[in-house]
Amino acid sequence: MIKYFFMPILAGFFIIGCQSNPDKPKDLIKEPVYIDVLTEVFMAQSLAELKNITEKEDSLVNVVFDRYDVSRDQFERSHEYYQRQGEAQVVRTDSIRSMLRNEREALMRARQEQREQQDQHEPRGPREQQEPMEQDSDQH
Repeated sequence: MIKYFFMPILAGFFIIGCQSNPDKPKDLIKEPVYIDVLTEVFMAQSLAELKNITEKEDSLVNVVFDRYDVSRDQFERSHEYYQRQGEAQVVRTDSIRSMLRNEREALMRARQEQREQQDQHEPRGPREQQEPMEQDSDQH
């Protein structure tokens, strides 16, 4: 009986989610800015989770909103609008994922290069710094 109660609600969400031209909010964030904000929101949330500071997640996300001069409500309305564009939103999130993956790989390469440079410039240990001793030969 309960599952029949939820069926019309789920169908309504499906129909709303598949609208080809949902109502645009008056304060819609332009798509390129939306993608930047969404990317940084993902990063802030990941940072909070990674550093185990989830209680500060809202503060981190608010910094992102302030940086782009966007309110949380404006972002949520815009996010809802863009979410309703199923295929296009998949493309947007895939591009974000790809960009973040590329940035992570670039950071990993930079770290590796930095380690290699440090290894090359580190002073050698006392044993390695000594010049090889002349071997005593029995031929005097």
